Amino acid sequence: MVTLYDLGIHLRFIVGKTYIDIVTMAESMDEMDSDDFSIISFKEFENVEIEFISNSKDTKLYYDGIDLLPEELCETDSNGNLYLMPLKKGETYSIFEHSAEYYAMRVGRYIIRLFHDGKEYYQYFTVFPKNVYGNEWTIMQKELEEEIQGLSSDIIRKNISLGDNKNEVAPSQELYRFYVIKRHFNNILAALIDLKDKPNYKVEKDYRLEPLYRATYIDNITVKDYLMKGTGEEKYLVPKRIYNYDLPENRWLKKIILFYENELKLFRRSTIKYVECVEKEIEEFTKYRERNSAAIRAKENVLRELESYLETTKSILSISELIKSKEWYQDIQRVDSIIIPHVLINDVRYNAFYKMYKELQQNNISVKWDESYSYSWKLSSEMYEIWCFIKICRFLIDSELGFDAQGWIFDGIKDEHILVPELMPGTQVDFAKDNFKIKAYYNVALRRSINSTDKDKEPLYSNSRHVKPDIRLDLYKDNIFWCSLIIEVKYRNIESFWNYRENNCKGQIRSYKNDLKSKFCRGLKPDVAIRKINPVDRVWVLNPTHSRDEVIDRKDEGIKFVQLIPGENYQNIIDELKEEISMAFEEELI
Repeated sequence: MVTLYDLGIHLRFIVGKTYIDIVTMAESMDEMDSDDFSIISFKEFENVEIEFISNSKDTKLYYDGIDLLPEELCETDSNGNLYLMPLKKGETYSIFEHSAEYYAMRVGRYIIRLFHDGKEYYQYFTVFPKNVYGNEWTIMQKELEEEIQGLSSDIIRKNISLGDNKNEVAPSQELYRFYVIKRHFNNILAALIDLKDKPNYKVEKDYRLEPLYRATYIDNITVKDYLMKGTGEEKYLVPKRIYNYDLPENRWLKKIILFYENELKLFRRSTIKYVECVEKEIEEFTKYRERNSAAIRAKENVLRELESYLETTKSILSISELIKSKEWYQDIQRVDSIIIPHVLINDVRYNAFYKMYKELQQNNISVKWDESYSYSWKLSSEMYEIWCFIKICRFLIDSELGFDAQGWIFDGIKDEHILVPELMPGTQVDFAKDNFKIKAYYNVALRRSINSTDKDKEPLYSNSRHVKPDIRLDLYKDNIFWCSLIIEVKYRNIESFWNYRENNCKGQIRSYKNDLKSKFCRGLKPDVAIRKINPVDRVWVLNPTHSRDEVIDRKDEGIKFVQLIPGENYQNIIDELKEEISMAFEEELI
């Protein structure tokens, strides 16, 4: 442990109006859990600044996620890593502020590394969720992971290669296996180069019919054949030495090569799909570039990292051809025994493959990461929105409502792999019960004109500027579009938000209730449906606010505020949803 004052260094976090001085730092990673550490923590979206002063201009400050800062704040060292240099007294670095240039840090623990006078010192800070308690955030994250592993995570920030991070996010199976193969491949390459020309083999004796004058060696089998055939024959059984490469260790070698090649091909497919997702995100952000410059910058960095993954995959697959092209490799049969040959343990060449194979077989993804990009959790607001969509879907298939679901995660196992699972805008899940249908949409833009609507997929249109509700439930009866339930997700204190005079969010919610039209509503004539019927039966506003009332029903406006808090009992909300849908269907569903 070292005291920063003794080093001539001043390091302070300013969180809002709170000052947190870093007094001591660890001299090794093993000291990181000391009780003498200053506690540095703040919530997502809080304004955070750093005062960093040193008596040496060569002092450097690194921390996880520094690449999310505006580029002009950072310097680059000889290894290409970003760092902050000391400032003059009174100056500060802004780590996060509410502006387009900053991308909010995610929940988790972030390592700080200070380089001073040839030595390194360590600390960390923790980011907590905003608007939900820590245990609620954990429940939400766990439930998302139970739906799809990796659904609550994201690739977004660079780490500083310090090894084990207790709050690190487990990667998807594909990415984990890619990292394992990548880490082992230098050893594998050396083994491949040696094995391609000098694999293990066994010398065996075989007999072939040849003239005796060509025989270099004869044995009792040849003599016996000669005596039986006599001198009139031209060819006799002559012993030949053959090299048998079809040994147990070579069968295992071939099995392992085929296994990691299949894993890499699966990884390549899932990465390409994720690249497409990130490109779509960037495309959406670009529509409002002035608001999203930090997000665009972060996602473009991720794209570059994904391209490097694909290039590495291509290189590893091409190197495997060194051994696969050899003639002896073609003679190897499949493994027909679960017994591990001792050669896989004792021969360093075969053992290099076997060690990688064993690690690839691990089901428990618990490793120390030193990759340049790490997994981190999605922003809590994004996680909450995805979690709410899944909860609404789960409520609909609950025994109380009894709908059958089809689409997205409700279609069973599909051979569709993606590096980081996403709930993409436009996702649709269909629900059916008797003659009733509900189509749930996530983040789908409404049509802008009556002529572009469609009864089965896009029955609504709006002339308002608010055209992208978080969740939309389109209700059908006897295949006739009946009405819609709009659901907005607000990750904020709903009471202060709604009571605060006029704001854009209030205008958005009211617009969804009052400004949407449909010519298909209830099977009426188009002009009657447009003039007489409001197709939006109700707007729900889901929020994690802890307040006295679970449901606040503003009946005069057709708006209902519903508490949806991770870990709470949801029976009341299921009952509310059942009543809402039953009323929309004129009490027929109950």
